[in-house]
Amino acid sequence: MAPKDGPTTDAPVWGITSDEMRNAVQRFFLPTKDPNLVRTPRTAQMEGDLWLALTVWLGFVVILYRIVVKPFLEKRRAGFTIDDVHPPGSNGKACTVVVLGDFGRSPRMQQHALALAECGALVTVVAHGGTAPHRRVREHARIVMCEIEPFVLPAALPALAALPLKAIAQAASLLLALGTRAPRADVVLVQNPPAIPTLAVALVVCAMRGARLVIDWHNFGYTVLRVSLLARRGLPARARLGAGARALVAAAEAYERACAVFAAEHLCVSAAMADELRTGWHVRATVLRDRPPAAFAPLDVGARHDVLCRLQHPPPPAPPTPSAGPRAPEPAHASGLLDRLHPPLPVSLALAAEPRGARSFATELVGSPARAVLRADRPAVVLTGTSWGADEDYTILLRALAIIDALPDARPDGRARPRVVVLVTGQGPLRERFEADVREMALTRVHVGTAWLSADDYPKLLACADVGVCLHASTSELDLPMKVVDLFGAGVPVCALEYGCIGELVVDGRTGALFSDAPGLARELDELLAGFPAQSARLEAMRAHVGAWRALGWGEHWRQVAAPVLLGGGEWRRLG
Repeated sequence: MAPKDGPTTDAPVWGITSDEMRNAVQRFFLPTKDPNLVRTPRTAQMEGDLWLALTVWLGFVVILYRIVVKPFLEKRRAGFTIDDVHPPGSNGKACTVVVLGDFGRSPRMQQHALALAECGALVTVVAHGGTAPHRRVREHARIVMCEIEPFVLPAALPALAALPLKAIAQAASLLLALGTRAPRADVVLVQNPPAIPTLAVALVVCAMRGARLVIDWHNFGYTVLRVSLLARRGLPARARLGAGARALVAAAEAYERACAVFAAEHLCVSAAMADELRTGWHVRATVLRDRPPAAFAPLDVGARHDVLCRLQHPPPPAPPTPSAGPRAPEPAHASGLLDRLHPPLPVSLALAAEPRGARSFATELVGSPARAVLRADRPAVVLTGTSWGADEDYTILLRALAIIDALPDARPDGRARPRVVVLVTGQGPLRERFEADVREMALTRVHVGTAWLSADDYPKLLACADVGVCLHASTSELDLPMKVVDLFGAGVPVCALEYGCIGELVVDGRTGALFSDAPGLARELDELLAGFPAQSARLEAMRAHVGAWRALGWGEHWRQVAAPVLLGGGEWRRLG
């Protein structure tokens, strides 16, 4: 269920009141001389926006007919079908995986594509480009990428015209990709959200080409829309939307519910979501829990040493060439982990004068022949991954770190509190603001840095962490964060923000700890790191429980649960 409404604001997201919007709409659709309908500059602008939106809608309908519908009808009259150009694969079933977003940042859908291909199916991925997917996905012979360009709106375009324009443009590009560029599929697997326009377009294409539509529910699209509308106005996630925005969210929910009932099958990420779909949406979904890919696994000390030595400092610059001209500035993610920490580590840990590869801030080489061991003075590594979206409040983390930093150096039992290195991975719109807030903090024992890693380095860095932190606050309280699954795969216990169904993944006191605010997070981290690094019994017990959790991998779980849904009973066993 969606979060309950909280504080009220009467202004909708477009910056005018509901009365002004109502007057503008009535003047546009029902011209009248009613003296109660006062024409103000803002309602006049609203009427202009309505004319612009109507013009854009009509223009795109004409374009859509000319470039998609008309050519298709002409081929049908001539006795041809789209499949004459793109015949289905002969090796088992053909499946299309649809992600209206960056495929490289959707690990669950990458795993779907890889599992389907390894069962022998021909897989076509229709998604936006951007982040490179995992190497195994990129190099698999039976996975073909069909990229669609993301639609970028002009910043000056009014929101009332921008929203339908974006939906129509995305629908047109997705329909072209699914209808003409991708081969015919037996199954179309769609990630939801986003629901608009993905579900409607997928339904149309499945009807045209005789395919089965399977929706993989990661969350509810209308709840994500609600939070994004609030974020555009700088309002908290539990604030109350204005009348116009509430109507928009209600329409999105009705659309999503209507599309859901026409899908052939459904997968979802949690039992709570399956219950909501069954009781509230009259849809029966199969629970396919996220499991870590094979790349997410614990590392021994030697492998951790190699990873940290390589990532803690930037690679040596290439020698300049006479014809190269001035060197372009390196991107932010090219700098080393230690170079982005605030405050910097002490000289004894920063190792500026050490030979490259001899020591990291957590490991060192000893003996002859040299072998890697954990340093006795190493700091605790706390890691959290994020997309820097509106569903994660990183002020909780900053306040918790300030509390930890202010604690005495020694615990009441006399044991010293360790230094803490906090690494925040990911790329997104709020990262620069977070970095600026960190620089303004007067920290001494806690060191905070950000990183943006490749798909190959990310799981390796996770395995170097001692504790993970998850600040994901679900828009529906029914989804589960993939970042926790990744950390569990690397063998790392997690402190997670408590909400709705998070207990299905993080078992408080066994595989991690739950908290509800900044003091709670500070308390849990302080207790978990008691005795670190020499002896931290609670942390080691949690590591053992996480190890037992990760015994069931994605491949086995997918074959048990998803293969019968996507490939029809036991047919997957005969593929490949």
